[in-house]
Amino acid sequence: KLERITAFFNDEVTSGRIPGAAILIQQHGKPVYLKTFGYRDVTTKSPMRPDTMFALHSMTKPITNTAAMMLVDAGKLSPQDPLSKYIPAFADVKVAIEPDGGNDPAKVELVPPIRPVTIEDLMRHTSGITYEYIGADWIQKIYRDGHLFDGKFDNKEFTARLAKLPLSRQPGTLWRYGHSTDVLGRVIEIVSGKSLYQFEKERIFDPLKMNDTRFVLDAETERTRLAEPLPSDTILIDGENDR
Repeated sequence: KLERITAFFNDEVTSGRIPGAAILIQQHGKPVYLKTFGYRDVTTKSPMRPDTMFALHSMTKPITNTAAMMLVDAGKLSPQDPLSKYIPAFADVKVAIEPDGGNDPAKVELVPPIRPVTIEDLMRHTSGITYEYIGADWIQKIYRDGHLFDGKFDNKEFTARLAKLPLSRQPGTLWRYGHSTDVLGRVIEIVSGKSLYQFEKERIFDPLKMNDTRFVLDAETERTRLAEPLPSDTILIDGENDR
């Protein structure tokens, strides 16, 4: 039955749907299947290897939620806590109401939230915080005009910029993918007194021997191990260049 996996990924690579893959299945702590397919970089024909590093993208979200739940277990954080308990700037946040008959952000009405944004809202993406490319045109323009990514910034500055923007929905009323996890990462820093990476490294990565998991790669020794997107995959290429 495991050979069906081999046949599937061989077909994915030869058909050009993916550049390559590294597949591991472990059972009872032991590997029962470990194979690599295709290329780490199709342009240079560098083969995929077991030590190839992959961009996790939004799989950082469950890692960050796990870190937050560790603080919940330790009694230092509660899912019911209002976000403003840790980041006071969110106490004054407003909710944007869609303008009548159009997408003009200048006609958006700002109203108070029906209740405060909570830590649980951040964990489950019901905070009303969105992404600058998700939602109606008017909310996307509000986010773009917020200049979230201008210049150099850390988690503290980034969440301060987000706190100046209105929520796209009332808290707890809609699941919407967005920067909630970024804000949760800042809460972890405030509660733990450590950077998000430092906390996750000490409590998650090191104990699980996730030695190659980090936010920033060493340009000399690690970027040459990074899996590259297909040359035709402009979305992933642009995202990697931005990162």
